[in-house]
Amino acid sequence: AAVSITQVDATAVITNVLCNGATTGAITVTGINGTAPYQYSINGGTSYQPTGSFSALAAGSYTIRIKDATDCIKDTTLVITQPTAISATIVKQDILCNGAATGTITVTGTGGVVPYLYSRDSGATYQSSGAFTSFLAGNHLIKIKDSNNCVKDTIITITQPAQITGTITAPSSCPGGPINLTFNAASGTGPFTVVINGITYNNVS
Repeated sequence: AAVSITQVDATAVITNVLCNGATTGAITVTGINGTAPYQYSINGGTSYQPTGSFSALAAGSYTIRIKDATDCIKDTTLVITQPTAISATIVKQDILCNGAATGTITVTGTGGVVPYLYSRDSGATYQSSGAFTSFLAGNHLIKIKDSNNCVKDTIITITQPAQITGTITAPSSCPGGPINLTFNAASGTGPFTVVINGITYNNVS
């Protein structure tokens, strides 16, 4: 009499990676149509396991081998995907006057999975807009979080000019005559305006 042989097959459930570069992918394969019990190996491994569950996988292609009780084999190739990496486009305004808190940073996220949330200086509170104001000079950490809770950290440096320092000299002149002031700047950004006793002198050198 003829012997009917049923080919081993498989059903599979794939868990894709949520954050680019992570190893949170998983594959669960179940053998069918063969003779139980089944054994499973991954990517050509010679060691089999009694379950078809494989975890802690990065994005990529994986071949799962199923072997049934009669040593019939079925190879199934499956692909785990991942989102693109989150990146940041940055527009900043540095401080114009030394010591002021007028720096601004606007960050726009790309990659990952939209929508994004943003926080400043490691704050636990996120907002939907990447626009932030009132920064002092220094390094500031902006966090971008996508809808998979993947986070991208970006450090942005706000600069400021040096504090204005210098000396004002007035050469001797005749009483009642014009006074020529010279401002010798040691730091700061010219041209300068000097106010003496309520009188403003513009474009002082």
